[in-house]
Amino acid sequence: MNLLIVESPGKCKKIKSILGQNWIVKASVGHIRDLPVRDLGFDKDTLRPVYEELSDKKRVIKELRDFAGNAREVYLATDLDREGEGIAWHIKEVLGLKGNYKRVVFKEITKSGIKEGMAKPRKLDNGLVLACEARRLLDRMVGYMVSPELCKAYDNKLSAGRVQTPAVLLVAMREKEIQAFVSKPYYEVELQFESSEKGKDITWKAKWNWQKYSSMINPGIELSHWTDKGAATKAASVRDLRVINVQRKDVKRNPPAPFTTSTLQQAASASLKINPKKCMQLAQKLYEAGLITYMRTDATHLSDEALGQINDYLINNGLGSCVLDKPNVWKSKDGAQEAHECIRPSNIADKTIQFDDPLAIKLYEMIWSRTVASQMKSAIYDAKKITLQSRDPVAGFSLNSDAQCLEYVAIGRTLKFPGWLRLTSKDFTEDGEDKAETAKEVEQALPDVNQSEEITALKGNVLSKKTKPPERYTEASLVKKLEAEGIGRPSTYATIMDTIIARSYVEIKKRKLHATALGISVIDTLIDKFGFCSVDYTRGIEEQLDRLTLGQADYHQLMRNVYQQLETEIAGFGSPVVSGFGKDEIGYLGKKKSKSSGKSKKTSKANTNSKNYQKPKDTRYPCVACGTGFMQKRQGKTLFWGCSNYPKCKNTQPDKDGRPETS
Repeated sequence: MNLLIVESPGKCKKIKSILGQNWIVKASVGHIRDLPVRDLGFDKDTLRPVYEELSDKKRVIKELRDFAGNAREVYLATDLDREGEGIAWHIKEVLGLKGNYKRVVFKEITKSGIKEGMAKPRKLDNGLVLACEARRLLDRMVGYMVSPELCKAYDNKLSAGRVQTPAVLLVAMREKEIQAFVSKPYYEVELQFESSEKGKDITWKAKWNWQKYSSMINPGIELSHWTDKGAATKAASVRDLRVINVQRKDVKRNPPAPFTTSTLQQAASASLKINPKKCMQLAQKLYEAGLITYMRTDATHLSDEALGQINDYLINNGLGSCVLDKPNVWKSKDGAQEAHECIRPSNIADKTIQFDDPLAIKLYEMIWSRTVASQMKSAIYDAKKITLQSRDPVAGFSLNSDAQCLEYVAIGRTLKFPGWLRLTSKDFTEDGEDKAETAKEVEQALPDVNQSEEITALKGNVLSKKTKPPERYTEASLVKKLEAEGIGRPSTYATIMDTIIARSYVEIKKRKLHATALGISVIDTLIDKFGFCSVDYTRGIEEQLDRLTLGQADYHQLMRNVYQQLETEIAGFGSPVVSGFGKDEIGYLGKKKSKSSGKSKKTSKANTNSKNYQKPKDTRYPCVACGTGFMQKRQGKTLFWGCSNYPKCKNTQPDKDGRPETS
């Protein structure tokens, strides 16, 4: 019998049915060994990791050893990413496999996918293994060396992380920008017209091109908004205009690329309202069922087989006019591994599927639509731009003592050829790839007019607006930002998001990410003291790990540099004392053990969850109930104030104009 070892038990039955009776298929259930929990887990002199078998995997390891000892050949078929390569290496080491093993990878759990993988056996990729090990060790260095210092500074149970902290930094920086933002009024002007086009009356609008006037009176100074309401009112009073230019051209709207891990998580958040962790759990189920290809990837390319399936589907379903002459390709982001395909359905012919989870079906349908649309012709719009000018100079607008004629611009487009829009009008992501391309194109039909033609506006409107602060991140947009900044890799985005929320450094309100007072405080405490907090530093480490994968970097030098820098930074940290978040002020932020059962439990929701607390301001409001504590602002379902002596004193007060009601 041959033994094939995978990571997930969910794959075993299906793979076994494909391979046949001469095979035993077993799962490692993820990692079977790791760094020890109780200490650093590496030798400080050699900086080599010290691994131990996971206590809950003893039975799995024994079973794998028994089967491996009696197998004719052992195949390691863990996942096809860096982490999967590392797991395969650990299995090889623990089972004592020397040269008597074969490494295979499956991009999809289908008959063709298994056949293709089994036809290309190889040895373990040492570069991938080293990069996986280095990542784990670097995470351990930061977490286990810096977190204790943070705990001492706050007198509470806190943690720092190599990728976790820079992610919190991004959210905290945005929070500070929002808090510092001062909204200012500005004005836009639009004129409304009615015209007859092909026997049909149409209403269309043109906007005042204030930028042109502004650049004339303020050469070299670029204003972002028009703030003079009086001038805007005069611009809105214009009725008699002349066409000075007409531009007409075909504009393409290209389909979005197939899903990568990042864009799938963004789309799932924006369209299905599920977080990255849930998205990956559903995708894992679909992959194990053989319905989609591997779901951890930063590649956007499709196999020749998939391209052929897409063209067949289009031709057989009345969409032959949308078939491409040659496949669409997308430039991958810098550092993309591109070890395998994008995320796509295993069989394009299966537009719909039967599955036990309705949400997984929706995710599949989203993947299917995006995949097929990516290989359809672009939509084509008939785009038109009409530039108008007031027939007479407008009083109050002068340059060199001469009154000025004002300019107005109408932009519109009508769909000429739908292309991929025949399949779906959405790319599913919150910030679609084609958004910038079409932002200036207004969905309005414009009349056929000629240069020098005179036109009369029906009315003019002054639109009063206010500048808005930067948008808070959603889970989708933060994943996009993490990817753009090179923080983490496809397999880590969901974990990063889960961690920063679980640590109460970030909280979600109405799908927006808010940095908590605790999160902001931790960033302020660490940012000037530790290099790993920096986005640039984190990006540099990821680049070093990518180079390690390719055999272009030295493992020991990378470990040594990081370790020595951390030692130096910890020595200079200076043991600061941060008030407002200590265990005596808000209770333990971690978990405590019950003496009676020995099981972990939280002390209380109000006492352990830091997102219910904000750091008290300098102004202290004494507690009128106990006389020794002071009132702190807290956020539950509503804003309220609670005594710092909680749970001994349970006095709470409603918020009244930024202070406790009885203060």
